[in-house]
Amino acid sequence: MGDVEWPEDTSLVTIIRGTRVLTPSREDSLEAGDELLFVAAQAREEQLEDLLSVRRDSAAS
Repeated sequence: MGDVEWPEDTSLVTIIRGTRVLTPSREDSLEAGDELLFVAAQAREEQLEDLLSVRRDSAAS
């Protein structure tokens, strides 16, 4: 997670992995099926969605 440049005014609050709720740290990595909970300024919502969809598309290649 530490390598990701999240948009300004966004914060990853938790990673939901199966039945576990994880507090993210810089050392964490994402796994298939993870759900992410963010708090973000409305003005950054589209930027955050774009970032996440690029990451997802890249992983599928």
